[in-house]
Amino acid sequence: MNKDWNGLAKSGGLEKLKVGELKGFLKDHGISQTGEKGTLMFRIKAFLDGERLKIDGLNPALLKAGELKKECAKRGLSPMGYPDELLESLIGYLKTHGSRDSTAAASGERPSAQEKTGAESGENEEEGNKGGNATLALIQRIVELGEEDDWGGILGLGATGQKLTKQSPTADLRKAYHRLSLLVHPDRVGPGMGDATRAFQSVVTAFERLSEPELEEEEGKKDAKAGKKKEKGKTLARSNENCFRTRVYCPRCKTEWGQSIDGLPPYTYNYMMMGLKTFVCSTCLCDFGALTAIHKCPHCRRSFEYDPHDYHREITCGNKNCGKPFGFYLFQVSDRVENELKAELKAEQERRIRARESKMARLARSKRKHAEKDNEEREREDRRLKLRLFVQGLVDDCPQCGEEPGCAPEDREAHKEHLRQCQDKDKISKHQKKIRMEEARQAEKEARTTAQEDMQSLRTWEFLGGNEGELWLLTDGQLERKCREKGLLPKEEEMKGAGTWKRKKSTRPMSKDEMIAQLVQHANKRAALRLTDGTEKGAAGVKKCRKGGNTMTRESLPDNLYSVSLSQLRSVCAAHGYVPQATTQSGLVREMERVVAKAEGHEETLLLEDLK
Repeated sequence: MNKDWNGLAKSGGLEKLKVGELKGFLKDHGISQTGEKGTLMFRIKAFLDGERLKIDGLNPALLKAGELKKECAKRGLSPMGYPDELLESLIGYLKTHGSRDSTAAASGERPSAQEKTGAESGENEEEGNKGGNATLALIQRIVELGEEDDWGGILGLGATGQKLTKQSPTADLRKAYHRLSLLVHPDRVGPGMGDATRAFQSVVTAFERLSEPELEEEEGKKDAKAGKKKEKGKTLARSNENCFRTRVYCPRCKTEWGQSIDGLPPYTYNYMMMGLKTFVCSTCLCDFGALTAIHKCPHCRRSFEYDPHDYHREITCGNKNCGKPFGFYLFQVSDRVENELKAELKAEQERRIRARESKMARLARSKRKHAEKDNEEREREDRRLKLRLFVQGLVDDCPQCGEEPGCAPEDREAHKEHLRQCQDKDKISKHQKKIRMEEARQAEKEARTTAQEDMQSLRTWEFLGGNEGELWLLTDGQLERKCREKGLLPKEEEMKGAGTWKRKKSTRPMSKDEMIAQLVQHANKRAALRLTDGTEKGAAGVKKCRKGGNTMTRESLPDNLYSVSLSQLRSVCAAHGYVPQATTQSGLVREMERVVAKAEGHEETLLLEDLK
C-alpha cells in the first residue's frame, strides 16, 4: 500500500512509522540511511521540500556534500558543517527566497555558447556590483541593529527562518555567528566598506551577549604580604529554578551515565556538563565527555545537541512540539574539592599536551620519511602490504573482496589461490565502498574527539581563571580560534581582478608561541585603553599593572619543566610576555628558574626544590 508521505510529513505521522519504513523510503530515492530516527525523518522532509525547490532541476536532498557546499556558498551561506546541516540551511534559504534558477531549468531555456561569451564580461561586472550592494546593505543593517542593542536581530540575519534569543542553543548561535562573519569580516569584503569593522564588532558583541553564561565576576582582595592583587576570578551566581539533572548516555552502548553503579558523587554532573572532564562508561569502557555524549531533553525525552556553554543558560531542546525551556542543575561543591580539581585538571592538561606533541612529532617523521612518494605510490605500497599479510595468514579477511576464505591460516597456497580467483567486480566494489564508509566514520570519530579535547582545554583554562599567563594550556585549535575572533591572524593579500576580489594565502601558519604572544599583546593594549586616564602617569600605572598580572611564578608554570619540550617552553614564556635568550631546552629551563627566583626575591634555585 502506497503511503502519502507528504501528508505524513505535514501531520507528524512520520514519528509513528518504524525505522525500517523510513530507511526503505530513503533507499528507494538514493539517500543515506545512517543515523537515528530523527535524522531519517529530517532527510525525508528535506527530500519532500526539495521536490518543490529544485536547483537546476535537481532535488537539493540528492546533492553530494561538495555540491551542497558550492550551492550554500553561492547564496552567502556558510559552507562549513555536516551534509545534513548544509542541507537544512539550503532548504531554509530556498523556502524564504525561492529558487530563481529552478525556473530557468524547468523551462529548458539555456543561453548558447555565443550568447554566454558575448554577455559574460558585462554580467560579471553587474553581478559584482549586485553582490557588493547586498553586502553593503547587510553591513548597514547590522550597524543599525547594533545601535539599537538588538543582538537577537543581528544574529537572526545569519539564521534563515529562525528567531534567536538568549534561550537558543549555543550551537545555533555559533552557526549564525560564523555565517555572518564570513560575509562582513573586514578582511573578506575588501576596501570600500567603511562600516565593515563596526558591523563585525557588532556581530561579535551579539554572540557574546546571547551566549555568555550568567556569571558574576568578583574582584580579588589585596594580598597584604606581596602587595599585589589576586587575579580576577569567576564565581557562579545563579539558582536552580527550572533546572534539571538531565539524562546523559554513553555514545557507544547507550547506557545512562551517572547511575549508582558508577560510584560517582553528584557534583561530577557539573564537571561533565561544563566540559571539564571525560568519564569512562562502566558498561563498555568508552571514554566520552559532554560533546560526544548523548543528551536528552527532560520534557520530551528526545536527544538534542548540547554545548558546554549552555550549562549556565536556560535553553530549549529545539525538537518539534517541545518548546519548554529548561536549565541544568548546579550541585554544591566544597572549596576543598574544587581546589583538588583545579590541580588535577592542570596536571591532566599538561599530560594531554605532551601526548599530542609526541603524536605530532611521529606524524612529522612519517611525513618526512615518505616525502618523496606521492599518494598513489603510498596506496600501492599499502595494498601490497595487505596482500602479503593475507597470504601469510596474519589477516583473516581478503583485502580485495572482504570475505574470509575457508582454509587454515597457515595454508599460504590456499590464500594465493583465493586471490587468483577473486575477480568478482561487484564484491570488490562493495568491499571498497565499505572501506570508504569505515574510513569516513573513523574520520568523523577523530573529529569529535579533537573537538572534545579542544573544548576541554578551553573550559579548563577558563576554570583555572582564564589568565594570559596560562594560555599555554590551550590547544593550537583554540588559540587559532581566539586569534581569528580578535582579528590577529595574518591578513590575506587582496588582488582586484575583473570585477572580483581574489585572495592569496599567507606564507605560513603562525606557531603556538606566536599566537600566544599576539593574544598577550592584544590583552595588554585593551587593558591600557580601558584603564589609562590619558596622562603619562596613568599610562605608566597601567603598564605596571599588566606586568604584575603576567609575572612568571612557580604556580603558573608546568609542574616539571624538564618534561616539557622546547617549543612548549617557548609558549610558556610567550604567555608571560617574556622573550627567552636560550636556544636549548636545558638552557631555557635554567633561564626560567632564574627569572622566577628573581621575581620571588630569592637567590637562584631549582623549581623542583622547596625554598627553605
